[in-house]
Amino acid sequence: MSQINFRILGGVLLGIFFVTFILAHRSSRSLEAKMTSLPKQSQSMAAKPKSKAYLSPSPLVTRSDNGDIVTTVVLSPSMSPLSPTINVTPVPTPHVSPSTLPTLLPIPSQSPSPTVTTPPLSPSPSVPRVVINEIAWMGTESSANDEWIELYNDSGYAVKLTGWMLKALDGSPSISLEGTIQAHGYYLIERTDDTTVLDVSADLVSAFGHGLSNAGENLILIDNHNEIMDQVDCSGGWFAGDNTSKSSMERKSAESLGGASGNWVTNNGTLKNGHDQAGNTIGGTPKQSNSISG
Repeated sequence: MSQINFRILGGVLLGIFFVTFILAHRSSRSLEAKMTSLPKQSQSMAAKPKSKAYLSPSPLVTRSDNGDIVTTVVLSPSMSPLSPTINVTPVPTPHVSPSTLPTLLPIPSQSPSPTVTTPPLSPSPSVPRVVINEIAWMGTESSANDEWIELYNDSGYAVKLTGWMLKALDGSPSISLEGTIQAHGYYLIERTDDTTVLDVSADLVSAFGHGLSNAGENLILIDNHNEIMDQVDCSGGWFAGDNTSKSSMERKSAESLGGASGNWVTNNGTLKNGHDQAGNTIGGTPKQSNSISG
C-alpha cells in the first residue's frame, strides 16, 4: 500500500515538474524576447524618461541528488514603465513690504484760474497823461516877455516831476521841472519871476532862455526816464493864439495828441483867469479849465 502511494505521489510530482518546466521554458523565451527588444525600446524611449526594472519571481523545479524534487523561485527581470518624474522647483513668492509700494498722491482738484488784473499803463507819447495844456507864447498886455506855459495831469494820481524836462527842439527854452503835479491838476511855469500872472502862484519860475519865438517852437515834454510824454510841434508856426489880443493857445483835449493842429484853439475871450503886472486881465486860463474843451 505504501508502494502504491509512493508511485502516485511520484507521478504527481513528475507532472508538476513537467508543468513547471514548461512554464519556466516559456518564461525564459519571453525574457529573451524582451531582452532582444530592449535596444529598440531604448531608441524609441530616448526622448522619454527612463524606466526602472523590477524583478518578478519565476518558479524553477529541480531534483536534488537524493532524488527529491526542489522548487526554486528565480527572480527574473521584467520591465515596468514608470511615469516620468518631473522636478518642480517652487517659485518663491516675492515679499512686498509696505515701503516698496508706490505712494499714491491725491489728485489736486482743479480750481478756477485766478483773475489777473493788469495794472494801468504808464503814460506814453501816444496816450499822454501829463501834457502841455496852454501856451502864452505872445506874453501879456503888460510885457511880451511875460510868457507862461501850463501843464495838465490827466491821470487819477499825482505825478512827481523831478527829473522831467520841458524844452524846445532848438535848445531854448530848456526847463528842468521839479515838484509834483496833482491828479487832474495844473502846473504853471512863469518866465523870469512870479509876477507874470500876478494873482496866480507859479509852480516853477524859469528864465526860458531867449524866450518863445513868435514864429513857433517845437516843444517836447520828457520824463525822468528820458521818454517823450508829449510833443507840440509848431516849428512851422503856432497852431493857435493871438499876438494882438494877447490870447493864449489852449488845448482842447488831453486825450488827443499834442501834435495835432486841430486839438488847439485860441482863448475865446469869455473865460479868463488872473491879471498881469499892470492889472490887465490875462487872455487865458492859467491853472484853470480852458475856455474851449474837446
